[in-house]
Amino acid sequence: NGSEKDAGRRLSQPKLIGPDSQLSSTFDMLRDTKLMALVQGNQHFSCDLYRQLASQQEGNLAFSPHSISTALMMTLAGAGPESKTKEQMRQVLRQTLFGEQLHESAGKLRVRLQRSQNSNHTQLLSANRLWCQQGTSFKASFLENMQRNYGAEPAQLDFVRQPQQARQIINAWVAWKTGDAVRQLLGPEAI
Repeated sequence: NGSEKDAGRRLSQPKLIGPDSQLSSTFDMLRDTKLMALVQGNQHFSCDLYRQLASQQEGNLAFSPHSISTALMMTLAGAGPESKTKEQMRQVLRQTLFGEQLHESAGKLRVRLQRSQNSNHTQLLSANRLWCQQGTSFKASFLENMQRNYGAEPAQLDFVRQPQQARQIINAWVAWKTGDAVRQLLGPEAI
């Protein structure tokens, strides 16, 4: 019948893949071995974290492994060079990349997720920031790494003398960055 002929014609026409298409982007990502190593480590970390969290509670479980791994990678960047802590964190995160390779790959993943969101009409809201005690200073190279690869700016609050105000500021910022999807990241006793 006519509909079978039309269906055959539609299937036989090749679909062109342009440089901005999702499939083309996926192939590019597969060729980037460092980015793939990061993604694979994130997948293993996500499964490890799920098993750990699920073993501690019953019922439904909602968490963001991407947000958690990103926060830990940002923390990892601040650990002392060649420290035992740095190596332990890298192992927990299940990452095979070291140093700048890890952080550059995290930056590439962040950009890809943002581009994917724009082209697929999906919404992924991510909020990264360095919340620190007033008067804390950081090395310029660390701050540059945080901005370039994680989109994270520093913000100083007085956690010691005004912990509730600091908590409210952080919660308000997170609510704003997530379109009110996360309204109370930190509970009353968190700080």
